[in-house]
Amino acid sequence: CVSSLFQSEEGDLIAGGWDGRIRMWNSQGDVVWTAESVDRVSDFARQGDYLFATCGLHIVAFSYSDGKQLWDHALEGSADAVTIHNDQVMAVSSVYDIEHNDFLESAVWCYSFTGELQWVSRMSERPWTIFSASDELVIGLGRPQCGLALLDSNGEIEYKELATESPVMCGINGKIKQLFGHADGTVSDGNGQLIAK
Repeated sequence: CVSSLFQSEEGDLIAGGWDGRIRMWNSQGDVVWTAESVDRVSDFARQGDYLFATCGLHIVAFSYSDGKQLWDHALEGSADAVTIHNDQVMAVSSVYDIEHNDFLESAVWCYSFTGELQWVSRMSERPWTIFSASDELVIGLGRPQCGLALLDSNGEIEYKELATESPVMCGINGKIKQLFGHADGTVSDGNGQLIAK
């Protein structure tokens, strides 16, 4: 069962599965390589010959050209999403507590492309979306803070409110503006304007 997809600018397609298998096809539909990761694949990011994936509790780096695993680090809680920002790899993780039926703590992890940890920034909110926008790392937040977290190059967090107090569940960094989908069904932009109800 496929759990995550990634398409490159060259037209290659990479699929990650619930079983941890990762497979790449070229634009003609030929299998280029298959790799095994430690757990369910939830997200991909690419920079040159590096392919980064969040797999279960881990962030894993592979060679884009042949699928060989380069490095692997366990995060605290579920490794949810990954992106490239300022020539570094950013991954978010979240810890879920069954007794509280909620997420207790989350973190943003900054790694070099070769796997050296640069910094960790922890927060109480669960990040539901993460992307790079100019010099800022933008994170859409769930409860209790909601809104956005903007992280600088040292992992310092600045919180920003959006048009609604409803938790951010998804987001996209478009060519013209950033859009965020909220749990109450509304859509807002990064400037705090309500786009759709």
